[in-house]
Amino acid sequence: MAAPKIFVGIASARDWKLGFSTSMVHLTAHLCGLVYAKKLDNFAVRCQPASLLSISRDMLLQAAIDEGFTHILWIDDDTKFSSEAFDSMLSRDVDYVAMNFCKRTLPLTFCAHELGTLSPIDSGKRTGLEEVYQVGLGMALIKLDCLRDIPKPRFEVKWNELAGQYIGEDLYFCHLLKSKGVKLYVDHYASVLASHIGDYEYTFVQQVKVEEKEAA
Repeated sequence: MAAPKIFVGIASARDWKLGFSTSMVHLTAHLCGLVYAKKLDNFAVRCQPASLLSISRDMLLQAAIDEGFTHILWIDDDTKFSSEAFDSMLSRDVDYVAMNFCKRTLPLTFCAHELGTLSPIDSGKRTGLEEVYQVGLGMALIKLDCLRDIPKPRFEVKWNELAGQYIGEDLYFCHLLKSKGVKLYVDHYASVLASHIGDYEYTFVQQVKVEEKEAA
């Protein structure tokens, strides 16, 4: 089997916070090491600013397809993560695997939702790989073969009548893939190696502390 070619796509039009910048430096060095060890064929890191996230994402995805990469690794610029998380996601060898980030709210809730119940999933209490109803693109590794033939629009912002709110371009994209038969997975191990950066970092460790306080 040929070694993967990874396109790292960052839809960003703002300055990067220290946690994200440091994570990207470490990831870039790590990817270089994987190429040297012949575990990857090659990789590229591309940041695409635009007035709308939908435009940035579509430009990045098209570039990854046109330039012959095997995977796109989406990373949002408000995240902090370990390079080990990438290794875990790549090892899963599925079409779509993502991290489940804590949302930037208190009390904590989570970005991924269960199949069936649609309840938010606490990755701090689970292990391994889990198929989910939906999960966004905060950090997601996707095989490009599963979406090369999906036509535009791929990143719409749509009104959801049932929820009474808009759904973002990332969830529109994941449901578009689901409609084409692509299964969505969360890597719980990778998820607990990451933070969602806001005024402070929202992590699964905080959820454990909240539960310990409530139990006291």
